[in-house]
Amino acid sequence: MWKGSAILAAECLEHYSNGQKLFLNTYHPKPAICEAQKVNLKRLLGKYSKIQPTITTLPIETAIDEARTQLSPTYPSFWILDPYSSSELPWELVEKIGNFRGQFTTKNGQVRTRKPEMIITLMTYGLQMNIDINPHIVSHALGMDESEWRPKYNVLMEKDHNTRKALIDLYAEKLTKLYEKPPIIVEINTTEEAAIVYCLFLCTDSNAGHYLMKLKGLKDYTTWEYSWKADAKRISVEKKIPEGQTRLF
Repeated sequence: MWKGSAILAAECLEHYSNGQKLFLNTYHPKPAICEAQKVNLKRLLGKYSKIQPTITTLPIETAIDEARTQLSPTYPSFWILDPYSSSELPWELVEKIGNFRGQFTTKNGQVRTRKPEMIITLMTYGLQMNIDINPHIVSHALGMDESEWRPKYNVLMEKDHNTRKALIDLYAEKLTKLYEKPPIIVEINTTEEAAIVYCLFLCTDSNAGHYLMKLKGLKDYTTWEYSWKADAKRISVEKKIPEGQTRLF
């Protein structure tokens, strides 16, 4: 059974010495399903003793505003954005989180700006399918009018990219501008399907955080890698499938 982002976050906080605030949001347009999801989350989180999670069932736009009221931008925060599809995460919300910033003073007396760290799960398949028939869906996810992203997309395709890689590079370009540091890109695939299932973008402007994400947190996921925009890494991951299971989904 896949634990999911909520349980993985709880496990991390359970073993973390400082800070046990965990804000979770699960949403479905059908109230009965939404409530069932919340009940299931409470049940699964019951075994963790150090954390007291806040669980909401709000549309993503409202959930982000609510989460911001419970956090101080002065202190570190880690946002895990795990939508069911790319259409459920418009770029304006990613940008809103990325701009949730505060200042802090280092031990040397220097004033620095703290940006939230993010992991974004991007299901690229929906974008690939709509690149020509419903380009407004792509615009919604990238935060760019078609007149802006289409020429860039065409150039990438001429450089021997496929549609998925071109979309990933366009998304990474936006995140690079937001964080002033390229994201780490992790492409999740399976041996059984021999195809990319989804893509993770790991965003931080911390040099130490960038290093740890790339070399420590992903140490088992280095099947192959290559540079993106000079210093970011794209890593292809073979997801381990539990015994007896032949598909991820």
